[in-house]
Amino acid sequence: DVRTATEAAFFNNDITRANTKAAFVHLAWSPVERLTLSAGLRYNDEFKEYVFGRTGLGGAPLPASSQVRLLNGVVGLYDGKISQNWDYRFNLQYKLTDDISVYGQVSTGIKGGGINPRPFNAAQALPFGPEKLTTYELGWKSDLFDRRLRLNAAIFMSKYKDIQLTLSPNCIALIGATLGSTCNLVINSGDADLKGAEVEVSLRPVPGMIIDASGSFLDFDYTKFQSFGTASVGGPGNPSGPQFGDYPLYTPRWKWSFGVQYAIELGKAGSLTPRFDAAYQSKIFYGVNLPTSRIDGYTVANARLTWENEDKDLSISAEVTNLFDKYYLLTGFDRASGPGFTVAQPGRPREWAISVKKPF
Repeated sequence: DVRTATEAAFFNNDITRANTKAAFVHLAWSPVERLTLSAGLRYNDEFKEYVFGRTGLGGAPLPASSQVRLLNGVVGLYDGKISQNWDYRFNLQYKLTDDISVYGQVSTGIKGGGINPRPFNAAQALPFGPEKLTTYELGWKSDLFDRRLRLNAAIFMSKYKDIQLTLSPNCIALIGATLGSTCNLVINSGDADLKGAEVEVSLRPVPGMIIDASGSFLDFDYTKFQSFGTASVGGPGNPSGPQFGDYPLYTPRWKWSFGVQYAIELGKAGSLTPRFDAAYQSKIFYGVNLPTSRIDGYTVANARLTWENEDKDLSISAEVTNLFDKYYLLTGFDRASGPGFTVAQPGRPREWAISVKKPF
């Protein structure tokens, strides 16, 4: 059950029909020793149909004065050229040695389009197109020192086109003054560039010990926005919309993780393996980049102790997650500038568990 701006309760029952047709081909060729060229092509054709259902709570028609009433039975379609797309991937990989290779690639992809899932009247039951991405990447992969050290790294740049964001609180510039307010319309709003780097390491310095770590950095910049008069473009819980310089929702600039474990051999008594790991992410925003929609950076640590028998067919583990009982937030919904409230979902507190594993 939901309520319109006039506080008229109604029942929402949208019937959805969707299908996707796709075809792809992939080729790999080694013109000389150690060099591999790969190419792939994919065609995608999506179809989505919404039949909007809006009735009174008992199934009766809504009042004649309700714009929502006119949505009942309206069909929204995502089809035709807007739903057809070609994607490709080109990759070049060269093995410097048997243990070290470098690569470069360019690839494209899409996030499928659809139909506005929350129209306030029939005129707002509009489709939106796919969000498109082109990514350029250079990387290094290696297994060194008799496979005691694995080191992989990559740098990349991604160009987003036709980013899907939500137009609110009105879409008068698109729909007109009569039917464009209130509005919560998903549209293809603009473009952006993303640049980043990531690295992962796995080290076995002595028998039984494993040290693993990874890290990443992302730099995101909006490069284009369409203008919609007094409306603003935002994401879920983002009534004010992003501005140039705003960072995208739920996207940390920095992330890292670290773990270490050591298997202690006990002879016929099996082995005992303690492990400690931790993960960090920098601050994120779940709405327009204001203090009311910020989740501060946090680190969460875990610990585990595992006993395994000599035949390696029985193990018992005791573990503690969120070892230091860190209080942190996962998601949020910022409406401080409108209705005047902000809500958020906290992460799980410190917990412990004992598990037994026996393959048969």
